[in-house]
Amino acid sequence: MKEAAVITAETKVELDALLAGIRKRFYAGQPEKRFFQDTAMLQKAVTWPATWLRARGVAWPAKRYFQAINDKLDEIQRHGATAAQIEFFPGYLMKVLQDHFAHNGEEYTREGKHLRNSIAYALASLPTHRAAAEHEQESVINVLAAAHALLATRAKAAKHTKSESAQLDLL
Repeated sequence: MKEAAVITAETKVELDALLAGIRKRFYAGQPEKRFFQDTAMLQKAVTWPATWLRARGVAWPAKRYFQAINDKLDEIQRHGATAAQIEFFPGYLMKVLQDHFAHNGEEYTREGKHLRNSIAYALASLPTHRAAAEHEQESVINVLAAAHALLATRAKAAKHTKSESAQLDLL
């Protein structure tokens, strides 16, 4: 159980670093308020691939996961898109990631399953190490997928609360 908490803390550190990189690259010159307003949706966008991977039984190490996200961010930056040029950057980022995973899904599924099988084969003689390595990969994806689900639920609850309060004001 203690191991899962460590993985969660490491994942949070990497997620925070990713968000700091997004802020630096895409929100430079923007009011700080805009980034902070977009933060929850940015978190939802960068955790979405974990739900996609988990649904397909694919386990990636944290390094591979965050590298895939950073590669897409590099591509967005190369093409000149910034938060100022895009009306709602988190929505744009989510769409880019969804399209990317839809287009490269077969390759990513093969890669993830190959990686899992390679680890299992290489560490077959050390069952305790094999189990720990597989658990770490699955935990990273599970933590990020759970974070995405929580963010999605929070967003729906906020919308519901806003619509209820608007209706009450009318009465």
